[in-house]
Amino acid sequence: MQNRMFASARGVSLIARLIGLITFLISLIFITHVQAEEFNVSSVDGRIKLSGQLDVPVGDAPQEGWPLVIMVPGTGFNDRDLLISETSSPNDFLFRSLAEELVKKGVAALRYDQRGVKCNRRTMPLCEDCNHGFEINSHYKKHCIDPWARRYVTIETWRDDVQSIYEHGEKHHLVDSDRIVILAHSEGTWHTSVLVEQNRIQPKGLIYLGAMGRSPQSLSFWGVVDKIYDWTVSMDFNKDHFISNSEIKENYKNTPLKSFPLEKLTAPGSGWEYEELLQFRRRELSDVMAYIWSHEDKAPYPSNFFVQASMGWIKELFRDHVPVADRLKNFTGTLSCHWGSRDYQTPSKLE
Repeated sequence: MQNRMFASARGVSLIARLIGLITFLISLIFITHVQAEEFNVSSVDGRIKLSGQLDVPVGDAPQEGWPLVIMVPGTGFNDRDLLISETSSPNDFLFRSLAEELVKKGVAALRYDQRGVKCNRRTMPLCEDCNHGFEINSHYKKHCIDPWARRYVTIETWRDDVQSIYEHGEKHHLVDSDRIVILAHSEGTWHTSVLVEQNRIQPKGLIYLGAMGRSPQSLSFWGVVDKIYDWTVSMDFNKDHFISNSEIKENYKNTPLKSFPLEKLTAPGSGWEYEELLQFRRRELSDVMAYIWSHEDKAPYPSNFFVQASMGWIKELFRDHVPVADRLKNFTGTLSCHWGSRDYQTPSKLE
């Protein structure tokens, strides 16, 4: 299982490789046009409608129905397009681009908006008065994110939503229920694996992008401690085992730490000794966990001012010690995992 699961994907275009893999998994015919069917599915908890679309080839479906790829996004505010970068290329919309290519090959694609997400930064209404980044962010949150719905993002609703989307596709009259593959990204690979382990869904194949192989707990601890430690140490260019605050200020924007507030990276004094930095990051982990566990599961995370999910959701990320790879030990279908050469959230060498 381990060799099969952790074949790292590098070099040629990720999208091109994925299309090749999917066409290998399912026997296909070449189709050149797409028709989209919008849908709304009631959530299991009854609080929302899950919106999405089924893209199918134009023309008569095979007697048994079209093979189907269901796309499951990862952490964040992701709509059905899954905007992953800002290069102004159509391929920035990973799920939309994949769906278009799949339909050309005779494969239906099902993608959906995550709970409480209505648009992305490229499809949100135009903000003519936005001149600064904070104004754009405020406009985006106002038009694309429903904070009330996001309060009800829990581990249970995450998985219930994926199962509801899967069942919608499985039961569709244009779909061959015996030829369903799930393509999941990042955190979505964890939830998909649990659903497969519990036999709540039965896909014939799994394609994981930025796959979680180790436990969510291990990944969360690494994200607070080792990831930030390693990238801070990388700024010690003279290798004197001391990272000065001036080195951090001059270079942090050239690292994955660029999104962090500078004051969270610099030392109280003139800089960090390696061991001092490591101990600080470990205390930070303790502080983060203490903050999380001081709140009820139903409280908003990280706060009332900006709601990403429930506290119960983030608690489970720090609590689940079962490696995601182990959850698939009884899966008999085809499994393929892919990581980008610059994956800073789930790097292949650690997964």
